[in-house]
Amino acid sequence: MKKELDLVVFPSTNKTIKVIDDSTHKENEVGYLNPCHLYEINECVGFQNGETQYVPSTQNIQFVQKNTDGTVIPGLQSEQLALVMLHRLETMNEKFPSIFNDLQKQGLKLYLLGCKMRIEDRFSQGVMGTLKK
Repeated sequence: MKKELDLVVFPSTNKTIKVIDDSTHKENEVGYLNPCHLYEINECVGFQNGETQYVPSTQNIQFVQKNTDGTVIPGLQSEQLALVMLHRLETMNEKFPSIFNDLQKQGLKLYLLGCKMRIEDRFSQGVMGTLKK
């Protein structure tokens, strides 16, 4: 089942992101696992004629998914996507510099710091790699 999310990319008003619930998310000892591992995103062909142009073709992003039975569906880590975005931003900034890019870089670096701190905390609690809170 695909669920359209109320997420839009400014300045567009088009909802172009769906989450796919594969029905493997079941109640377990730590509660319901939210369907947030597989996304379908409409592709964009840029900004033309005063608006962002999306096409019907899509790409899926599968995040790593550890199931309650211990099996794992391989996928990307959130941090990997953030690092790709940071690299792209830094590379694009060389050609199209902007003071606003610094704000974006700071946000991504802060996000990555938060991820690192959460992982360190999970290690210290002895729950890293588990579905325990």
